[in-house]
Amino acid sequence: DDIVQVNEIFKDVAKLVHEQGDIIDHIEVHVDSAEQGTQKSASELKQAVNYQ
Repeated sequence: DDIVQVNEIFKDVAKLVHEQGDIIDHIEVHVDSAEQGTQKSASELKQAVNYQ
């Protein structure tokens, strides 16, 4: 009975780790996108300063 419970706990933990891994992957994609947007914005600001 204890072994069955331990097995269920391991399955639950594995499921949580998998789900959280997907969330972390999505966060990474958004961080990369934000970084690219920030770099582009900085470049455009430098160009705007040159036009003034």
